[in-house]
Amino acid sequence: MLDALIGIACLACAVMAIREKRLLVAALWLSLTSALVSWMMYRLGAIATSVVELSVGAGLVTVLFVFAINIVGDAPIPATSIIPRPLAWITV
Repeated sequence: MLDALIGIACLACAVMAIREKRLLVAALWLSLTSALVSWMMYRLGAIATSVVELSVGAGLVTVLFVFAINIVGDAPIPATSIIPRPLAWITV
């Protein structure tokens, strides 16, 4: 039961990271996703892999993203696209 809740929370955080307009907040959602994946791996018995995922995925990558976003600036992602939405869905 707990594994299912962790999986649902992980998917919810991943969707929030994709849908977020501001890059800094999206990086934080991505970090939470990585931490939940690490927790799931720990519960499955892959302890060494979960430690690496937590330290690299949720730690190092998040710090690099936040550092790069702070240097470049947190500009919102424009909502308009060059490709029309129906063509994008057909392509996918």
